[in-house]
Amino acid sequence: MERWTLSNDRNTLRIRRQVVGRHGEAESTLVYEREAAAVPVNNAVSPPSNSPKTRFGRRVFKPAEPGYVYTKIDGFDTPTQTSKDAFVSCLAYGDPARIYVEVGIRSQADRALTIAADFIGLEQAGRPIHRTPTLRASEEIHTGALRPFMPVPTGKHPQTGEALYDRSSVDQQTKRHLELQEQESTFASVLLAMGQTGATILQPRQERTVLCTFEQRHDRSAPFSVTVRLGEDVFRFTFIE
Repeated sequence: MERWTLSNDRNTLRIRRQVVGRHGEAESTLVYEREAAAVPVNNAVSPPSNSPKTRFGRRVFKPAEPGYVYTKIDGFDTPTQTSKDAFVSCLAYGDPARIYVEVGIRSQADRALTIAADFIGLEQAGRPIHRTPTLRASEEIHTGALRPFMPVPTGKHPQTGEALYDRSSVDQQTKRHLELQEQESTFASVLLAMGQTGATILQPRQERTVLCTFEQRHDRSAPFSVTVRLGEDVFRFTFIE
């Protein structure tokens, strides 16, 4: 279940999602802020410098082509493209082995748009990268977040060899573990809420965000392209390490 709230000035959209799954109930809130004007960027590799470098603890990939228009979405300066029927944003983050692609769509058409199940594709070095079920990634991340805390000893007793723990070090490790656990649980919930399992319909003036995962066996660092297909419109975003 999700609840959308638009501010009176129509510049801030809040999406509150409540997800019930096999691991229990989770809730997340996403905030999208629209700037008064989009920021054109002429630099081929660098978005505005004040944009966060990570999302959910994962490194954000840099756009690799000039000419994108950036719009601030959920605090990130996000590359966007537009056509007569749709406004599309694309953010990519993760690592070379698993890439998360977050695509936002705002319909500008006067008719319903069909979002196909495979409307997002990813290619690297001229070959397609395998798209994997977002639900599976969500379950893996959620399972990892539930791992018990095991403090790292600071040394060993010189005579008995027993592990020694420093109280200050354990406190810091505990704090970091809890922060990471919260981050991963939130990300797992977002993946579950934004994952797409089939074709959907976008009504006129409606907005939607889809998050999908792509994986490859080789941990390869190279530019990659994300293709978004909406009917006859094709939007292409290129990113680099």
